[in-house]
Amino acid sequence: MQINQTPYKTLAIIAGVAALAFFAGIFIAGLGRSTLEIPDVQGFLWPNPPSVKEFSLIDESGAKFSRQQLLGHWSFLFFGFSQCPDVCPTTMQVLKNVKNALSSDDVFSNSGQVVFVSVDPERDTPPVLRQYLHYFDPEFIGITGPDDKLKALTRPLGILFGKIPSGDSYTMDHSASILLVDPKGRVLGVFSMPHEANQLSRAFKSISEFYVQNAS
Repeated sequence: MQINQTPYKTLAIIAGVAALAFFAGIFIAGLGRSTLEIPDVQGFLWPNPPSVKEFSLIDESGAKFSRQQLLGHWSFLFFGFSQCPDVCPTTMQVLKNVKNALSSDDVFSNSGQVVFVSVDPERDTPPVLRQYLHYFDPEFIGITGPDDKLKALTRPLGILFGKIPSGDSYTMDHSASILLVDPKGRVLGVFSMPHEANQLSRAFKSISEFYVQNAS
């Protein structure tokens, strides 16, 4: 079935602008109060990074996954759905390459995780998520839940998604940014497309080193 990509591109552009405006506003608001030398990393949010709000979803094994499961970890978050024809599999492959590139990094190897948030709970049941993620990396985490519970996570972060009818089925439009969440549950990075593994790996190292040296 041929999927019309025009609505996807339109929402992706709107979502990207909304997310960048949201995060840029937070960044600019705090500039005058920061005396720290921040890393030269595009997408790095400092000072006053936004925090992930409380949420309650389920993971690929059916267990509860909440903000608590982000604390103590460095988490790359990406929002998509398993039947996405292009952006999602491409981005998941990039994240696999990022994980491999950071395998020798002590910080990421000890506390790093990749979390795929499905915005299509109707089709992405835990078994479907588990099978989908296993193709990329068995250690990847998949989470999802009803729309209202998904929006408790996505809306405060400026992440948009929506169902688009397509023939006798539907597809999903969604924001395509990758978020980097620190061990305190704060969003320290928002990385827009195009995603590149080496760039993301370097960004993680710079941001995590800054966090260790300066974050309170």
